[in-house]
Amino acid sequence: MSAAGVGQAIAQWKKWLAWGSGVGIEIGEADLTVVAARVRPQGVRIPGVLSIRGFRKGPAAEWGSVYSSFLGKLGLGHLSAVALLRREEVTVRQVPLPGVAHKDMEAALALHIDSLHPYPEDDVYWSWAPVAGHAAALVAIVRRDVLDTYTTLFAEAGVRVAAFTFAASAMYGASRLLALPKAEGAVALRQAGDAVEIYGESPARGVWSAVVEGNPEQARALAVSELRLEPATEAVDFAGLLPTPLAAPDDFNIQAGAAAQAAALESACPKLAPPLNLLPRALRQTDSRALFIPTAALAALVLVLAGALGISAAMEKHRYDEELAGEIRQATLQANHSRDLDRKIAETEARVRALDAFRVRSKDSMDTLAELTRILAPPTWLRGIDMNDREVQIGGDTMQAAALLKLLDSSPKFHNSEFTMPLARVGNMETFRIRTYRKGVNP
Repeated sequence: MSAAGVGQAIAQWKKWLAWGSGVGIEIGEADLTVVAARVRPQGVRIPGVLSIRGFRKGPAAEWGSVYSSFLGKLGLGHLSAVALLRREEVTVRQVPLPGVAHKDMEAALALHIDSLHPYPEDDVYWSWAPVAGHAAALVAIVRRDVLDTYTTLFAEAGVRVAAFTFAASAMYGASRLLALPKAEGAVALRQAGDAVEIYGESPARGVWSAVVEGNPEQARALAVSELRLEPATEAVDFAGLLPTPLAAPDDFNIQAGAAAQAAALESACPKLAPPLNLLPRALRQTDSRALFIPTAALAALVLVLAGALGISAAMEKHRYDEELAGEIRQATLQANHSRDLDRKIAETEARVRALDAFRVRSKDSMDTLAELTRILAPPTWLRGIDMNDREVQIGGDTMQAAALLKLLDSSPKFHNSEFTMPLARVGNMETFRIRTYRKGVNP
């Protein structure tokens, strides 16, 4: 089965497991947008929406009572919500991690998290999620005081929260809940006050999120460039990437409420679309385990069907290919390390040989000079010595130069001695120049 076929099979498998109800809360500058959603394999229904005005200024207990009454009427009072922080409150980074196994990613990120934000050390909460199909992680960072303010405020209001995340994370999970995303990538925009919030996906970049100043067309052009998409790629609104609700209240603005809808879908199916959760584990409030009984029963049924259709074998092969690729990467790293060690050893050996040769040559040269000093005793005087590994050339004055050749050849150090210029007499001395060869080297 091809990779595309495996992807389609997994999407169908996830679709039949998509069963649950959830609540999404989008935190605005002054208001809260609340969307409740029911997810079934056939589609999504929106049973209710709520807008809470001026939640930052009003008494938390007062608007919390409105929220609780809203969920109670829908029969969803037991649910914990997924809340979306404002995009400008969250620092988002995509960190490449080539060659790092999934189990080691968090440790690798923890070593470098301080370099990913401008805040003081230990003054942030952070979380991460792998980017599917890329050796990278999507990292979200929020200042500790910002998140602590929201957790305190929601606790005072009696609002149970399972996760604090941001719109791009919710869009990533919700858009994959009932179908596969477009293979060629996509760009989605929405107005955020005077700025434009961008969410995009592409085969080259994975996922990208940003808030930029300017008009939507400028934001689209920037997103297309960052994601390496075709220049003519059109942008859609956030709702264009989500499942279209089968039913919704008349007052539900599908464009304005898209982010809260995405959060509600993640809340409904936290196992299939887990949010990138910035809330510390100790503060996360979960729903009753009994709610997962229908999902577990459907999961068992789907696994049986998957085995009958051969999906299990295809998934196992896919997993084996990934493990094999990981082992190949590991072996390549080890081989490169071995080559580096071999190169360093060879360089060290060459230096040692050079030092040994220099030491031996220096001693041999000193022995040669000592032998010349012994042989050419006064009244023989040397004016110059030229010496290399093969021969020695000497020049000077003596009373009887002809005897020097025999004297040199009788030495254990020299042989084949010869004059290199005619002898010249100056007074009672003869000027000479002799070339003699070191023994052990053929002239």
